[in-house]
Amino acid sequence: KDFPSLYDLGVHQYSHSLLPQHSPKKDSAVYKCVKCVNKYSTPEALEHHLQTATHNFPCPHCQKVFPCERYLRRHLPTHGSGGRFKCQVCKKFFRREHYLKLHAHIHSGEKPYKCSVCESAFNRKDKLKRHMLIHEPFKKYKCPFSTHTGCSKEFNRPDKLKAHILSHSGMKLHKCALCSKSFSRRAHLAEHQRAHTGNYKFRCAGCAKGFSR
Repeated sequence: KDFPSLYDLGVHQYSHSLLPQHSPKKDSAVYKCVKCVNKYSTPEALEHHLQTATHNFPCPHCQKVFPCERYLRRHLPTHGSGGRFKCQVCKKFFRREHYLKLHAHIHSGEKPYKCSVCESAFNRKDKLKRHMLIHEPFKKYKCPFSTHTGCSKEFNRPDKLKAHILSHSGMKLHKCALCSKSFSRRAHLAEHQRAHTGNYKFRCAGCAKGFSR
């Protein structure tokens, strides 16, 4: 399939999610949006979704922004009485005690899940599992634009490749809820939003200017 520009090619490549998932019930590919996890039966349907969906649903009670409305609805009970288990530090509610215990690691700084290869440690098991992929010797996720731009980058995590594709295509799916700026990576959006909130990790003792690292 031919495209008039690298941007259009990038949108199309992104819509494939690079790894179409096969449904166990049907022998057909399922194309999943990597932001809101909506599923579509054709890459064209996913491509249309990516071009029309906002993926920007801010919580009216805090600064969190969610990629779809159902994630926001799932989050809203944490500000009210939707759960029985209450965090004594930030007053958030959780429906299960297990979730409260996992959440408590954020406040305590405890990172019980340690990497067996390097010194990295994490407060959640899924974060450790994702981290372990960087130690794989073979990087199987290759940049699909190599024939167009000569890019030879390779990755051992699919999410890293998807983020890299955006840098080629010019797609900026991460939109700031406080202004009109958009970014190709979530980390860049988070860094930008600190300019609105002033929530920096580090500050200069001389001029009080904030920095994220």
